[in-house]
Amino acid sequence: MGKTEQQFREARRLERVLIILRWLYIPAILLTAWLYGWLTEPLIWVSAGGLAAVNLAAAIINQRVKSHRQQSLLGMAMLGADFMAGWGLIITGVNDQHTFIYTAFALIIVEAAMRFGLWGALAMDIIFGAVMRLTWWFSSSQAGTAFSLADYLLILGVMSFVSLMVGMVAREWRQQRRWAEILAGERALLLERRRISAELHDSVLKSLQGLSMEAWAWSQDKNSRAEGLVVEKSRYIQDICRLLSGQIRGVILELRDEGAPQDIIPVIESLTHAWHARTGISIELKCKGNEPAVGLKTAHDIQKITEEALLNIERHAQAGRVRLETGFENGQLWLDIQDDGCGFVFDPENLYLLVGMGRLGLVSIKERVELAGGTLKIESSPEGTRLCVRLPLKEATA
Repeated sequence: MGKTEQQFREARRLERVLIILRWLYIPAILLTAWLYGWLTEPLIWVSAGGLAAVNLAAAIINQRVKSHRQQSLLGMAMLGADFMAGWGLIITGVNDQHTFIYTAFALIIVEAAMRFGLWGALAMDIIFGAVMRLTWWFSSSQAGTAFSLADYLLILGVMSFVSLMVGMVAREWRQQRRWAEILAGERALLLERRRISAELHDSVLKSLQGLSMEAWAWSQDKNSRAEGLVVEKSRYIQDICRLLSGQIRGVILELRDEGAPQDIIPVIESLTHAWHARTGISIELKCKGNEPAVGLKTAHDIQKITEEALLNIERHAQAGRVRLETGFENGQLWLDIQDDGCGFVFDPENLYLLVGMGRLGLVSIKERVELAGGTLKIESSPEGTRLCVRLPLKEATA
């Protein structure tokens, strides 16, 4: 579920709760009017009746809106309706010399905090202070209602405290909910990684190991016909099984790793030594700068980029010497791989043309670098090819 979809569903649930509470708010207005003898006031019936009609419409519309934007517009419209109904009750009370009725606006501030958090509550408090000052002026000049500065400051101070308190609680609740969602997502990801790791280990890896043992037993069978061909085929099968087993075992170890910081230099050293031993091509490795521990994702990306680049050199470059430099500078990990091979002609603006040339490795490197938020530069000539990779570093935590 995307973030917008999640916000849409949360807004719809909140609106449903407020619609239910609003049905209680309407009789509360009428009860207050009855207790103070305001039932004959037209403004009371307009406020209560209008709010009931709008609330009924909101209950219907809330089930039919299809987007977060539409839901937000509905929420703002209902906040406006509550605002007008609340002021209908307040104006009636003030005209009857009951200035304490301003405290009823606390419900509107709480609603604004629920919808828009701290800033929504503070904005509604400012609007309340301004409109209260206008009603104070109007009531004093038209109806002669006594309204002292002390009353104004006291009510405004209480409302400001309410808006600040409720807004901070709403903001803290939202932050705690976001953290809970993040932790739940990470836990689900970790459980899925462990499940895949267990399945790979229990099924694919064991099957490859069993196939390798069968091939070895086949090669030991002296009664087999065409013994030379059997031995050759069985050794080939064993080599393939060992290669696949090693690759799958590496995937399993990565899946079981829960994100501990990685030292990338030993990994690159191991890769280059194994590659030199297998191909016989001379390779020089230089590391510059202080090596920080990098995140698991960055370490995995660098490992795969290095493997793919060396495999390309082995298959296509006809190189006799390779130079690999890596380092850490200005929050970036950089990796330069240069060979003295035959090079190739390519269009740097359209690297995907290399797919038609059978050079899938460079396209794979490009996509991996871009997904990691880094940059890739390729320079090639008859004197050799150079790959320059830059990846952003994120501070790893133990």
